[in-house]
Amino acid sequence: RLERFELWLAEGGEAPPAKQLTALCAGRLDLPELRELRLYQSIETDELLRALCRGSLAPRLESLNLSGGTIGVEGLNELIEAAPRFGALRELHLTDALPRRLGRRRELRQALTNCKIHT
Repeated sequence: RLERFELWLAEGGEAPPAKQLTALCAGRLDLPELRELRLYQSIETDELLRALCRGSLAPRLESLNLSGGTIGVEGLNELIEAAPRFGALRELHLTDALPRRLGRRRELRQALTNCKIHT
């Protein structure tokens, strides 16, 4: 029964390719109890977000932490557009992952109204 999964991706060396994690993010693994996902310092955060937003894990996630990652315009757009799919999400940690130049923080907060967002 795995409820929480935490992985430091880029600390101290080369990060694994995001495609190795897309099955997890997309919900294709048999982890029905998974509610909290922490993927720190990913250099391919947009790819992970794409899999999360389109997969079956999104509706049951209660906490998502992508701190230290590299979210770009595509990842942010994907997250805002998929916000209704994250109905159970109560906490979203994007510390040091969401560059100020991207803006749209207000739009993200409006899209995830029941979620506490840490940036």
